[in-house]
Amino acid sequence: MNCIRKIRFAASLLCISFLTVDLWAVTPTRAVSGVMDFSASKILPDKAMGLDGEWECWWKRFVSPKEIEAVKPDGLLRLPSTWEDFVCRDGCHAGSHGYATFHLRVFLPHWLTKSELGFLLPDQSNAYRIFVNGALV
Repeated sequence: MNCIRKIRFAASLLCISFLTVDLWAVTPTRAVSGVMDFSASKILPDKAMGLDGEWECWWKRFVSPKEIEAVKPDGLLRLPSTWEDFVCRDGCHAGSHGYATFHLRVFLPHWLTKSELGFLLPDQSNAYRIFVNGALV
């Protein structure tokens, strides 16, 4: 009888731990080919989500949000990193000096509202502009 209680208790703890892990898990996601898809992720309140992965890159060009769909990128740059090793599709090498446009299309869960979103940017020693849905933020 005592053995059955221990087995039930252990089975209950096991079920609770699986449910807890599932409820609080955040699906790890990396950008692939300029797309980051959080739409099926379990995003937690006050949880930072990284935007690491392959971002579209236009080397030595500013591509406005209105032009972004019409202009083919020079390649994909895995971020976070430096662009020193970036090689354009046409073979140009970025080197250590220059400028670029980076673009990432992000899909979010339908229930998430934009009032719940924010950016946490590390200190930048360079100038930058960030656009969200075509608007400068």
